[in-house]
Amino acid sequence: MDNRILKPRAFDLLPLLIIVTIAIIPLLPNRGETSSFIVITPDERIVLPAEIDTAITVQNATGTMDIIISGSKAHVERACCPNKICVSMGEIHTPGSSIICAPGRTAVICAGEVEFDAITR
Repeated sequence: MDNRILKPRAFDLLPLLIIVTIAIIPLLPNRGETSSFIVITPDERIVLPAEIDTAITVQNATGTMDIIISGSKAHVERACCPNKICVSMGEIHTPGSSIICAPGRTAVICAGEVEFDAITR
């Protein structure tokens, strides 16, 4: 029997490498840049730059809400709503992501330029 047929050649792994590379590309993080955070309450709309570390307290329908912006990320530190789901949402930092407090009728929205990935172009 001829064993030369079973030996791998130089370009045998090239198709496999291409397929693995194409499969990994959609898993890479979105590189959109956050330019600001928008806080919307029943009474006002506040635009805060993402580059400046700050803490604000806003008055909403259920009481007060403490919002922390640090390192271009925002999260709700404390809220007066019953279930405190907005506090457990964690940090947001990618454009289009948001934290919503439905009982307090307040939203923290991450605004900025969204870069489309290879699939949505």
